[in-house]
Amino acid sequence: MTEKTNIVHNPLSQSNAAASNSSLFNLLRHFCGSVVCLTLFALFLVEGVVALARPLTQLNGTGLTSLSQYYVVSKLPQFLNSNSSPNVIMTGSSLFLHPAIRCDDRLNGRLTRYDALYIRDVIDPYISCEYLASLINKTTGKAVKVTNLATAGALFSDQYMVFKKCLAKGKKPEVVVCDISPRSFLDRNQSELEKTPVYLVMANYLSLEDLLEAKASLASIMQSVVGSRWSYLRDRCEYREVFENFACRISNRPGDLFHAQQKGAENSKEEIPIIQPTAKDEAKSGPVYTPKPFDERDLNYYRKVYLPIDWNMYGKEMEFLRLYLAMAEAKKISVVMVQMPIPQANRALLPEDLIEKYTSDVAELAKRYKATLVEPAKSAQYGSSDFEDNAHLNAEGGEKLFKAIEPAISAGLN
Repeated sequence: MTEKTNIVHNPLSQSNAAASNSSLFNLLRHFCGSVVCLTLFALFLVEGVVALARPLTQLNGTGLTSLSQYYVVSKLPQFLNSNSSPNVIMTGSSLFLHPAIRCDDRLNGRLTRYDALYIRDVIDPYISCEYLASLINKTTGKAVKVTNLATAGALFSDQYMVFKKCLAKGKKPEVVVCDISPRSFLDRNQSELEKTPVYLVMANYLSLEDLLEAKASLASIMQSVVGSRWSYLRDRCEYREVFENFACRISNRPGDLFHAQQKGAENSKEEIPIIQPTAKDEAKSGPVYTPKPFDERDLNYYRKVYLPIDWNMYGKEMEFLRLYLAMAEAKKISVVMVQMPIPQANRALLPEDLIEKYTSDVAELAKRYKATLVEPAKSAQYGSSDFEDNAHLNAEGGEKLFKAIEPAISAGLN
């Protein structure tokens, strides 16, 4: 005997479902028919695509983007525009960048490379220091975030500007680590301090805090607020500059002073440091997995960087170190100053009186502002096997360096 189940249909329920479907259809129809709604949808869609694809970054190697997209400094505005707020911020030069990537490549089992494209595409824009973070985590038991804002060829005035802009954006670390090396105070190739790539990009980066301090117009303030959430509005001038630079390239004319200087360097017969990629390098080099033999041209380049000593520049850069330390002290941020190891052949280029004054001035400022001065070369021997060229530490040297500075950083975090 088959049991029959009586199904009771509820006319009211069916009516409610039909009404709900009808309301949804009408809402969708009104949305599709509204110019305002479609415009907002299109803007959100474009913003999502731009944020995901980051087209300006993809064009970094073409030379068509603006100075703020230049691969040496592009990570700075990107970091300032982000929501990241690290415990430790590193400022410095490529002396920090190279050992960071070499140690992180080894830590993560990656094949590190030594060719020009790897320098441009990976090392210069690098913003991490995972090996150092892992050492700190083991000591403190905390998940510490370390952000590496070092930039190739940075003067100390550049480090000051980076640190100042971080604080203006509310990115206040518990510890700031700065690279102390002779070149940061003596680079004759960059004697005009206000015209370095880092200084120009940071000076032109106006945060909401900068605008309020300068009592800017309401329109500028509103544009900054909206731009902080809408990347296309913030970067719209960058896209326009791509097209302008493309037109300049076709006409064989530089669009601004920065690109004119680049073109002049490429056309000149002066030696270009092999630690930075050139257009010729990029065209002919493939992946290189072993460091090149030490090259005498490196030392020739550094000889021109250092000599004759520009004491006026030295004094200005030492003043920026003082301002850096004073700013950190006012914000109650611990400072770790790292006297970077450099190869003996490089150090031997410097006059003894300069070395004595430089060492004394750095130590005196560290004492005055209660900063921790770490001198890794005093706790470990650094030989030629610890360097990949006449300036930069390799993975072995990097491990010695980060093990030497980790205790001071960890102490500043507690």
